[in-house]
Amino acid sequence: MRLEKILVVDDEPEVLLVLCKMLEEKGYKPIPCSNGAEAMEMICKERFYIGLIDIMLPDMDGIEILKESKKKNTLAEIIVITGHESIDLAIKAIKYQACDFLLKPINCDLLYNSVRKAEELAGLRLKNLAQTKRLERAFRKRTKQLIYAEKQAIIGSAVQGVVHNIINPLTVISGRAELLKSELNNMKQKGDVICGDSKTIHDPSNDVITPPYKADTHLIDKIVQDIDVICQNSQKIFQIVNNILKKSINEHQENPSRVDINSMVLQEIEFFKSDLFFKHQVKTSYHLDPAIGEVIIVHSHLSQVIDNLIKNAIEAMYDSSEKELIISTYQDDENIFISINDTGHGIPEHLKEKIFEQFFTTNEYKEGNKIRQCAGAGLGLYTCLEILRPYGAEIRVESQAGKGSTFTVALPRSLERPAATGAETIRSYRQLLENRAEKLKDVTAGHLC
Repeated sequence: MRLEKILVVDDEPEVLLVLCKMLEEKGYKPIPCSNGAEAMEMICKERFYIGLIDIMLPDMDGIEILKESKKKNTLAEIIVITGHESIDLAIKAIKYQACDFLLKPINCDLLYNSVRKAEELAGLRLKNLAQTKRLERAFRKRTKQLIYAEKQAIIGSAVQGVVHNIINPLTVISGRAELLKSELNNMKQKGDVICGDSKTIHDPSNDVITPPYKADTHLIDKIVQDIDVICQNSQKIFQIVNNILKKSINEHQENPSRVDINSMVLQEIEFFKSDLFFKHQVKTSYHLDPAIGEVIIVHSHLSQVIDNLIKNAIEAMYDSSEKELIISTYQDDENIFISINDTGHGIPEHLKEKIFEQFFTTNEYKEGNKIRQCAGAGLGLYTCLEILRPYGAEIRVESQAGKGSTFTVALPRSLERPAATGAETIRSYRQLLENRAEKLKDVTAGHLC
């Protein structure tokens, strides 16, 4: 890393001129200062990583400039120069982290070597700082993902428990309804049901018995029809509960498995039917290629991508006069495609490049005279892209403002399994970051010793 700017401070004009010329010969850009006040002003204005400072100045001790330089920029490397050989000065300079200590008259080779050493140290510090910041950002991101994954695991376990508790009484309701239906049909066939308008009933004390009536078949048929409705809706509840259970189990599988694309799309749509806006106002159409088959992928990865894209499409249509969601699956020689098209507000041309950035969202809708932002932090599309990246998959976007958008997931036919998945990825990545951070500390310490 080339650090060209060098702060040069000396109160002797000739010395200052010579030092600057010597540095210019080697391609550096010296910034000359003839006293302490100029140097302090320049330190406040500009950011220097290398300084060449005379200790003895008429208006200020050079050590003060050294201290201020390090305070303003902890990565700066300062070379102290002096015409007086003094152990005390050298100790003082080292105490305040001077990089080197040179005596006048300054030899060219010594100057160049000292500046080169300062440049290497400052460059190393800058690289380490940049790398540390990158590692910290990555660590924070992965830690958030780990926390989210752990929360999801807890929720998943809770969901499975709730589902189990729903299935048991639901089985009883469904079973009892079927038994009641069977008993009524038997009574209808035998014709031995006593019914009618007569209020006389069997009374053992007076030996009064009502005459037997034939079964009221119309009434039985009506009751059986009602029981059929109960049984049908019980089966619907079973389906919903089983979908929840299946999704909960699949979402926590960390290894790739065979996933039926069309089934997954239909399953995801089922979960959006609990949204009253989607259920009652959005028309849904499907164009699913029956030959699309399966892909090998981590179930939760593809599920989350489809879920996010459908959710965004629904939110984009809140204020549209026409509300239609079209989901298609198709294929070519290289890819399998999942396309989600909406008739929402679309994406303006100047925003298309930003939609995959973190915390960016275009979804908003009108509520009366107010514009309300849809729920979400603007991480959906960014997350989808990050999930698909390890597989070599991508998301393609076509959109026209005011007319709607089409988001298409392109999955390579031969999906490559990522090096690791799920919580395993996060744990191994966290360990890698920690190891690399330790190595960087060791390297930095070695160079500074």
